[in-house]
Amino acid sequence: MNTFELSLSRLHKVAERLKTIANEALTSAHKLSQNVHLSGVGGASQVERLQSQARDAFEASARAEKYLRECARVRTIIGQHNEQRGINALMAQQDVVNKLIAHKKALLDQAKAVGSIAPSELLEYKSVSTVETRYGSNAGVSVNVLGAASAVRLEEELSALQREAFALSDKMAELNSARVSVAFEPQIAKDVLGV
Repeated sequence: MNTFELSLSRLHKVAERLKTIANEALTSAHKLSQNVHLSGVGGASQVERLQSQARDAFEASARAEKYLRECARVRTIIGQHNEQRGINALMAQQDVVNKLIAHKKALLDQAKAVGSIAPSELLEYKSVSTVETRYGSNAGVSVNVLGAASAVRLEEELSALQREAFALSDKMAELNSARVSVAFEPQIAKDVLGV
């Protein structure tokens, strides 16, 4: 085992690489283990090739298991450090802020909708025209419930939420730069760290 000092953000990338390698090995194992349809027997070399294919399938399966377990170990290390440094709490806060940003943007789109009147104009609205169609009459007027005044308020709220999101991202990036000691087998280190 070789020990490496890695930032948490780099360790996230290592976990992704481990997962990718494991998934590739799983795919290979499944492909190699599929039954082969033969229209005739080609001799001893054919039998040897199929037996070799079976061995390769088991090797790919073992590789997948090894890298999946290593990925789980690395993710556990990341989780422990995220909890110790308060990153999990920041991620929860960021999730809330991101949901609120999406919500405020949707409300702002409604407030800025064109082709409608404000609720305060409704009583002054002289007539509601009726348009005849072959499906019957379509009478009414579109009322922008939120209105232009709400758009200003929503833009201010959205701006504050975006500043909060940036601050949370910056804090998480700072915390993710912390160095962590992690030991890897030489082959795994070569595959995921290139060393």
